[in-house]
Amino acid sequence: MNNNKKKEDRAAMEISYYCQNRQCQIIQKKSYVLKLKLDDVMDEKNIAQMYCPHCKTELKTEKS
Repeated sequence: MNNNKKKEDRAAMEISYYCQNRQCQIIQKKSYVLKLKLDDVMDEKNIAQMYCPHCKTELKTEKS
């Protein structure tokens, strides 16, 4: 039970960005996910736009 709490704490300290392109997900066999530690991000609203390295689609914080 204590390990689950630690995993939740670590997950809460990250921002995940997902590729929304279905074709990319099919070719890559899974959705591309970029995870950034909150310590590495000054402000979530003032961050550069990121793109999938495979299909060049804009990454979003919501998983589709």
